[in-house]
Amino acid sequence: MAAQNYAQISAALGNRYKDTVVRTLLSTCVLLAMLRVAKAESHQVHGVAEFDDEDHAITPAADGDDSPDPNADVPVAYGIPFAIYPGSISIGGLAQSLAGIANNPGGLRNLFKRQLENEMRRIGRKLNEDLYSGNDASPISIQGFDVAFDDTVDYGDIDRTTYPDWKGIISANGGAGRNVTDAIINNHLDAVGDASGEVQDLAFCDTAQWRRVAALVEAKKEFQQSVDSGLKRITFKGGHPDVLMWGQTLFVKDPAAPAGKIYTMNSQRVWIESVEPALDPQGDPKDQMLIVGDKDVMGFGNGASGVSLLIQKLGKKGWKHDASLHCALQLHVERPNACGIIKDLNS
Repeated sequence: MAAQNYAQISAALGNRYKDTVVRTLLSTCVLLAMLRVAKAESHQVHGVAEFDDEDHAITPAADGDDSPDPNADVPVAYGIPFAIYPGSISIGGLAQSLAGIANNPGGLRNLFKRQLENEMRRIGRKLNEDLYSGNDASPISIQGFDVAFDDTVDYGDIDRTTYPDWKGIISANGGAGRNVTDAIINNHLDAVGDASGEVQDLAFCDTAQWRRVAALVEAKKEFQQSVDSGLKRITFKGGHPDVLMWGQTLFVKDPAAPAGKIYTMNSQRVWIESVEPALDPQGDPKDQMLIVGDKDVMGFGNGASGVSLLIQKLGKKGWKHDASLHCALQLHVERPNACGIIKDLNS
């Protein structure tokens, strides 16, 4: 019964601030809003990839022939580490007391909520950076697109030379800057399609590249049917950036995207996994809040960030209250050859 009460109190506290966390994360981290976020399960921490054995060809059989040898595809284990992203909150008791009696807007009276929102914004900005260029440094960060979509560096401890299907598709220019063109985009999308047999339905880039792609779309509108002409402009709840369509690929403008690059992917092969943090069984339930993200959702609407978060009270010094918050995430790419990067673009 005690454990049940413990869970109920924690859940009630978490739900109180859930909307604040979700709204802040989705308005700060574009990738959390656009990519699928799933609850991590034990078998997803380490996975198994299977690669086709090209030498094991299918050949016609004559009547009465023996059955062919069993399929020779060999499962290869891989591991992608989770990264923990911490934050902290510190509220002076005097400030909290004065805010509670001040004749100010209601938001000022709840300093904890404001501090939580500010800290989630900081974590969201860091996540949005690392989801692009995190490189599993020490301490461990998310292995971002730059690692997952690469064509040479090992990903998940799998040698991409031994297993070429594990390579991302890189469209580079030897380090020399160039302006993005129709041909560069189309050739890249074709290369990914040829390697994986899959359509790229998402692309992320910074504001400068997005404007250049938008100009290419705008320049071609006279050749398009009126229903599809010009720029497709969509604004998502939470202030997410404008997007545009290039064929079947949705281009998303993200100020946090590294300059000079366009990241393309099949969104069904790329997702973010969130670990549900463990509560302290010996702690006071009133000092802990567990905000549980919904499983397998795209990230739109209240309660749909997909990210689970633990908020733990650290202690009190005089009137000062300290707390920490933590979330653990990883970027999971099921088929790197269904993703790619256009590099060496002029900023």
